[in-house]
Amino acid sequence: MVNDAIEMLERMAHRGACSCEKNTGDGVGIMVALPHDFFKEVAKDAGFELPPPGEYDVGMFFMPTDEKRREKGKAEFKKVAESLGHVILGWRLVPTNNSDLGESALETELVIEQVFVTKSSRSEAEFEQQLYILRRLSIISVRASLNIKRGGERDFYMCSLSSRTIVYKGQLKPSQLKGYYYADLGHENFMSYMALDCIYLRDGQGVTDGFDENIGMVCLSPF
Repeated sequence: MVNDAIEMLERMAHRGACSCEKNTGDGVGIMVALPHDFFKEVAKDAGFELPPPGEYDVGMFFMPTDEKRREKGKAEFKKVAESLGHVILGWRLVPTNNSDLGESALETELVIEQVFVTKSSRSEAEFEQQLYILRRLSIISVRASLNIKRGGERDFYMCSLSSRTIVYKGQLKPSQLKGYYYADLGHENFMSYMALDCIYLRDGQGVTDGFDENIGMVCLSPF
């Protein structure tokens, strides 16, 4: 399913925008259902255990390359999460391969990490609602802590935070995502029953529209 979705994304490459550098795209991404078996395996490698599916969420973060600044942002996120009754199980550095990135993409490339958080409420709906609150409050808190100004450079960004789905994206071309900039996407245990592709698209006047304008979706019912 994941491979099919990435193949679909590559076939939409002609609709995507890119820079004058042949190996720099304006951005692509893929959203998939949380691959529990995969995360259970990599969490153990990172030194912590995961509860059953639905009992935890995964956050995808783009973070500063400066370690002190990165750790300060993570500490601020933890403080907000714990104030809402969540427990941080652990963080994981997401392996990437930037050998095929263009100069522009390399200049702005950030560190990518995932955080694993336990639920603080009983129902799944309440959990997702709490995660939305956590996301909004933590963004405000982290930006203030790192002095990130509105309209200025943002080097701490939460890509997704959910107990159901996760987003992998970046300043990439579809062929680079397929070439496994994210090593996770090429792992044999990284499986999903659904996938949603996104790509920056260029209209007839050469203008780039929003990231969510050009979408392809692949679904497979688990029943």
